[in-house]
Amino acid sequence: MKNPRPDPRLTTFDQPLQIDGPTGSLEILISYPTATHEPGTWLCIIAHPHPQLGGSLHNKVVATLARSVRELNGTALRFNFRGVGQSQGCYDQGIGEIHDFDTVQQWAIHTFAPKQILLAGFSFGSYIAAAQANHLLKQGKHNLGGLLLIAPPIEHMPFSNLKLNSHHITPLPIWVIQGEKDETVSPRATERWCQKQADTMLYKLTHADHFFHKQLSTLKTTLQSEIFLTHPNFTKNG
Repeated sequence: MKNPRPDPRLTTFDQPLQIDGPTGSLEILISYPTATHEPGTWLCIIAHPHPQLGGSLHNKVVATLARSVRELNGTALRFNFRGVGQSQGCYDQGIGEIHDFDTVQQWAIHTFAPKQILLAGFSFGSYIAAAQANHLLKQGKHNLGGLLLIAPPIEHMPFSNLKLNSHHITPLPIWVIQGEKDETVSPRATERWCQKQADTMLYKLTHADHFFHKQLSTLKTTLQSEIFLTHPNFTKNG
């Protein structure tokens, strides 16, 4: 029997795994820091776009975020929601997907014991990450390094139900990256939402559409230069 061909989307820094999830196994992909090939001092958990619209852990924006993290001594953990790729189960209207995120986060804490955890997501995944952060804040479990939302679908998902930074004395840092030419979500709605959130920084990418076509390098520069290299949660964990 021939050995299966290696996935061309993976690098030597990537480790695919299956872990137990709420409705069967979940497919995850760990990207270790470029310099060490070992778990970094901080961890970023990344949620992908809508499962029913082709979203997966191999999405180019998700992959760019993972690469941005591992190049700066962080460990990036991507995963497929239930029913996507090799993850078992079926789409659950965003409810079960939050449970998937929580399962992955608890596994990561037990496995890596990171000093800081950044919850992140792109498009639909940004709502799931925000909902998970909201759940933890309501429970008083604020041991997070921050929340990163890329092109959040403010008008398509119930962001208004989230009470981020209203539960805890110490605000959770929130970073939002929004393309000004986004044809899927409203840049103005994103801006209005950000204005209502405490300790929230909005980065507008002038030429970026929803999927950051021909703007992935600009996205990476923004992530690294404006966020990861400037905030103490990611620069003082060595």
